[in-house]
Amino acid sequence: MAAVEAHDASRIPADPAQAKPRASRGRSRTRRAALAAATVLPLAVGVAVVGSTVSGAEGPATLRVVVSDAGSTSRDTCLGEEYAGSFFDGAEIALLDADGAVVEADTLDGAPAPSPYGCRWTTEFADVPDAAQYTLRLRGEGVMPREHTWAYTPEQLDDNDWRLWVTVFA
Repeated sequence: MAAVEAHDASRIPADPAQAKPRASRGRSRTRRAALAAATVLPLAVGVAVVGSTVSGAEGPATLRVVVSDAGSTSRDTCLGEEYAGSFFDGAEIALLDADGAVVEADTLDGAPAPSPYGCRWTTEFADVPDAAQYTLRLRGEGVMPREHTWAYTPEQLDDNDWRLWVTVFA
């Protein structure tokens, strides 16, 4: 059943000429909205300019890479002993430039960290120089030695905030 709203009849003017015209109240709201926009707009533009300056390519970027074991789950213990001799044990993760030269490299050592997506290792490559393209290479010499590569443009890395998550079966 619909609710009925009660109105106080004493507040309604008997003579329509005594009622305030709605247009005047609307103009007041319009003026307030314009004043608020004039106050907020310069602030928003200032924040946008500062934000684009901070996030732009002012200097070398730092690339954060997460490597996870596709065969693990959130319930796994991720103990280092479980990975001894596996593909991940001592695997090299390297960032290469467009010419194939190694920009920076790291090794997956020790026990991975548990996560909601399984066992993972994290590394960061600081001060990544500009390049037309980058290749992320994961090379393991353990059981089933192999190499995995992924290519990225600087725009793709920008879109991902210079963070990558790659998943490989051991």
